[in-house]
Amino acid sequence: MELIIKQVPVELIYPLRHKVLRPKQPLSSCYYPEDKQESAIHLAALQSQQLVGIASFYREENQDIPSGEAFRLRGMAVEPDIQSQGIGSKLLSQAFDICNKAGADLLWCNARVGAMSFYLKLGFKAVGESFDLPGIGEHYVMYREL
Repeated sequence: MELIIKQVPVELIYPLRHKVLRPKQPLSSCYYPEDKQESAIHLAALQSQQLVGIASFYREENQDIPSGEAFRLRGMAVEPDIQSQGIGSKLLSQAFDICNKAGADLLWCNARVGAMSFYLKLGFKAVGESFDLPGIGEHYVMYREL
């Protein structure tokens, strides 16, 4: 099945973001302040015209990671019943190019501990100690040069 990755309006990604990342919280917990930034990039992975993966990217520096121009990855999710089939990897590999063309030389995120191996396979590195995001779980800051 062909996977199409394209930029979409943020409103289209909220249902999957909620389903995968914040299922026991109100939908409003999925609205990030950065979502409405003019430079925000929201990507969707579509398979047979169905939304199966999402990720958002924002211009945001991280003081623990030196870079010229950093983008932050936030709200990445893939439909639970089709995870581990390469959708997230394809989504991010296209995002690397898109963010680089937008001027980024580095991409960083707060990665859930359970997703660390996914990010490590894509060339991300962990920085510092783990930390807890209340109601969400243990995370590490991770980054990848573009």
